[in-house]
Order: sequence, then C-alpha cells, then structure tokens
Amino acid sequence: MIRILSDGSSGGTMRRKTKSSARMAAAAAGLGVVAGLRSMTAPALLAVAGYRGWARTARVLRQARAVKVASALALGEIVADKTPYIPNRTEPASLTWRIASGALVGGAFCASKHKPVAMGVLAGGFGALAGTYGAFYLRHRLAERFPDRLIALAEDAIAVGGGALLVRSA
Repeated sequence: MIRILSDGSSGGTMRRKTKSSARMAAAAAGLGVVAGLRSMTAPALLAVAGYRGWARTARVLRQARAVKVASALALGEIVADKTPYIPNRTEPASLTWRIASGALVGGAFCASKHKPVAMGVLAGGFGALAGTYGAFYLRHRLAERFPDRLIALAEDAIAVGGGALLVRSA
C-alpha cells in the first residue's frame, strides 16, 4: 500500500483510492483467469453485468441482443470443449485469443468502474495467461485420477461461478 505523508487532509483519500484500484486490478485479473479457462465466458459475464446494471459497460454490451449472442457463444464454447476437435488452449491461436479476451474484458471492466483502462488490460491479459497455463497443467495432473469430462465440467463451473461472483461483487 502507498502511504503519502502530508498535512493529513488527503491521506485517507489516497489510501482509499489505492485500495480501490488494487481491488479493481485484482478483479480484472480474475476475469482474465476466467478468460483463460473459457475465453467466451468472461465477455458473456461482462455483457450480463452491463445488462443487469452491475457494471456500467459500453452501451452495446448493455443490450439484450449482446447478452444473447455472448451467452450463446459462451455456451457453444463450453459444449465444444467436450469434443476432440478443439485444439489445446496453449496452441498459439488459442492462447492469443484467450489473452485478447482477458485484456478486453479487464479493460472494459475497469473502464466501467472509472479506473484506468490500461491497468485492466494488463491485469486481464496476464490473468488470462496465468489461467490458461494453470488450468492446462492442472487439468493434465487431475486427468491421472479423474475422468476428463468431470474435470471439464468442474472447470466450467469455476469459470461461470467465479466470474459471476467477480462481476457482481466488484
């Protein structure tokens, strides 16, 4: 935490702003992790948050049509993940998309909370990178003990549930 010595008139304000920015950066990174798990779930959750009034997102994301399209894409990705046709999340194209999704959602989320967009873009992008590789290696380790489909369903629940908590509470 940053502490600035002054005449005492703004010390508390600076501390609150720093804590609030750190919380938003953590939320943006968390949404990035969600994008690393399921790349379309994070944008869908942000659209739902805008539509429900939980976040002041861009007007296009607050429309019912955006929520329906983003949710359909997220659901399609969840279903497609269970098939053998989807490439590894660490393949260059998949990894790039996940990082871009995390960065976009992180930046948009911070903007909706009147925080620096660049902070959200960086936190979301790095969160997506961490979520992608963390889930990749964890899923491979768990596959030694549990059926892959069960692990995938648990990953879906973590992405949707965790992301919903982030956009609702931040």
